[in-house]
Amino acid sequence: MACLGCHGPDGKGIAAAGFPRLAGLPAGYLSKQLQDFRSGSRKQAVMEPLAKALDDAEIEAISAYLAKLPADPAPDTRRQQIATNPVARLALYGDWSRKIPGCVQCHGPGGSGLMVDVAKAMTDAEVKAVADYFAQPASQEAKP
Repeated sequence: MACLGCHGPDGKGIAAAGFPRLAGLPAGYLSKQLQDFRSGSRKQAVMEPLAKALDDAEIEAISAYLAKLPADPAPDTRRQQIATNPVARLALYGDWSRKIPGCVQCHGPGGSGLMVDVAKAMTDAEVKAVADYFAQPASQEAKP
């Protein structure tokens, strides 16, 4: 489940990275949030495309699963430090006023991300070519 990549393997969130706890929240609340991300009435650059890929049955199943997980969140002891460190703040939270997501939103709290094995299988030329492709403005071609 993609949720656990950012919200932690136990759904308890990664507070230092800005990912909230999902474990133990009411299923109705979770469903509503996913529906709002899917409809676009709740904006968040990472969550919107993920929610748009879900149908109603998947939203209900995910919400029920997360609601059943135990909820005992760990205290966030780093939030004050992060708030005063601009580099950590950018890496963890991004700067949404400039449309910059936090690095950890794709690369995870350890920085390794989900694509490390894929990237290892690519040549340096392929990595550069793919990076160049995504750096270009969107064309009329079908998007990946």
